[in-house]
Amino acid sequence: MGCRHVVESRRAYPTAPVPRLNISIVGAMNAGKSTLMNLLTQSSTSIVDSTPGTTADTKVAFMEIHALGPVKLVDTPGANESGALGLKKREKALQALKESDLGLFVVDVMDENGPQVVREILASWRHNEFPVRPAIIFNLQRKAGDAVLNRVDNIERTIIGATADKLNALPTLAVDFHSPDALARVLAFVRGIARPKTSPVSVLPPGIAFDRNSRVLLNIPMDGETPTGRLLRPQAMMQEAMLRDFVSVFAYRMDLSRGRSPDAAQVQEERARYRSSIQALNTDGQLKLIVTDSQAVKEAAGWSNDLEVPLTTFSIAMAHYMSGGRLPLFIEGLRAFQNLKPKSKVLICEACNHDRIQDDIGTVQIPTALRKRFGNDGVIIEHSFGRQYQTKNLHEYSLILHCGGCMLDQQQMSARLADLELAGVPISNYGLLLSYLGGPAVLERVLKPWQLNPDASSSKASL
Repeated sequence: MGCRHVVESRRAYPTAPVPRLNISIVGAMNAGKSTLMNLLTQSSTSIVDSTPGTTADTKVAFMEIHALGPVKLVDTPGANESGALGLKKREKALQALKESDLGLFVVDVMDENGPQVVREILASWRHNEFPVRPAIIFNLQRKAGDAVLNRVDNIERTIIGATADKLNALPTLAVDFHSPDALARVLAFVRGIARPKTSPVSVLPPGIAFDRNSRVLLNIPMDGETPTGRLLRPQAMMQEAMLRDFVSVFAYRMDLSRGRSPDAAQVQEERARYRSSIQALNTDGQLKLIVTDSQAVKEAAGWSNDLEVPLTTFSIAMAHYMSGGRLPLFIEGLRAFQNLKPKSKVLICEACNHDRIQDDIGTVQIPTALRKRFGNDGVIIEHSFGRQYQTKNLHEYSLILHCGGCMLDQQQMSARLADLELAGVPISNYGLLLSYLGGPAVLERVLKPWQLNPDASSSKASL
């Protein structure tokens, strides 16, 4: 089974889901990027052909590498294809690189243009401040001998010499991808320069002291958009993290249609059912936390405000986890929300793709709340769906409102935050905004488990 054995993960927090190490394979057309991808996966993951530009889009594969754990490999298009289509392919390659921990630059030693492509990308390193670590793999293409190896040395000196002030020692490897020991050599090279991906934070709130007697209630008000046969990722992540710490987890389904009914009797019945569940779980004071869907935060908080049980939302937990603990940055975004003016542009970002029906949070509930606050002719609301921004003009927006980001990985979220920081655009989060709209007491309550308050900022607060 070679490199794809399941290995014991090394992670900073045993309660956190296993993060993946992201590795992008970049370089010029026909450098051997897809060949390297297939070598690592030991399968025909990417199409390999001598035709330039065969790889038209990024290709992703997941695997396990001993000592590194879970890995996401990204094969990218050639970064030197000409024309409008070539520019789009280059942007795809650079975006994959921004979202990676390790960038493997493949250089065909017989290609005169390959080194220049690598030099150009590395030259942009300082401007974009990519956190990814670069390394070069020289593809010998079944060619060896002193002349070829001397050429490798010359190319290496040229590339490294042009970037030494920024990159210091740039790891390199020269290998024939078709040689019998190619896989072993590439894996040894990668193991030598990469480290297992760990999360700096846990998905669990640091302000709650859990033990084996603790109980947690997950409030999951299913609606027409809830997929059949599974929980949403934030719900499953919180459940797994708590069970791993021997915390007893109880799922509860709040009926929001009854809880918001014009019939006062139905509202009272639903409130009583919710309180009864909480009180049953907290008879000995061991109900340590309620985690609720963001759209139900007002009810979840208001119906239990006298019971002194800590409360937060799945979306806030995900913002904390996916951003690596930068929750204060999202709290700062609430101040930008308070200062929105007529014609301010707000971009609502949702990382998942699904058909929106009923009272969707991103396309219905939040826009409705914004229009109620600012009027129909107030702020301009736009949307971006999926794992990539659908706009390049981020600087035009006064505020980004982001979902929990559960369909991204931490590297992708980090790249998004870097883009926003470069554009000078504040960001907030679904759960924070809906809690803020629920009133000061609600916002203060959902932040308390994270040892934060509504006045926290990225410069003042410490996680």
